[in-house]
Amino acid sequence: MKKAWIHLMASLPVAGTTILLMKGTARVKRGKVRSALISELTLLAEAEQIECGSIHVKQVQGRGDRLTFYGIPEALHQRFRNVWNANR
Repeated sequence: MKKAWIHLMASLPVAGTTILLMKGTARVKRGKVRSALISELTLLAEAEQIECGSIHVKQVQGRGDRLTFYGIPEALHQRFRNVWNANR
């Protein structure tokens, strides 16, 4: 059920950019993302053994990007934010 719910959330237009993490691999579902960022997200997802998750990114005017995570443990959110900010 968790995988189906995450796939559904990844397909909905809730953010400008959506990245789906499946079996340690990151792929862009919506928006444009640099290939270097996808490679780094894949390395992190693989190292942390993320089976299924998604990252939704909204641009907030004057504040940068707002990342929302589904299926990713809360303890890893900051690591994903660091990778995002270092490679965006």
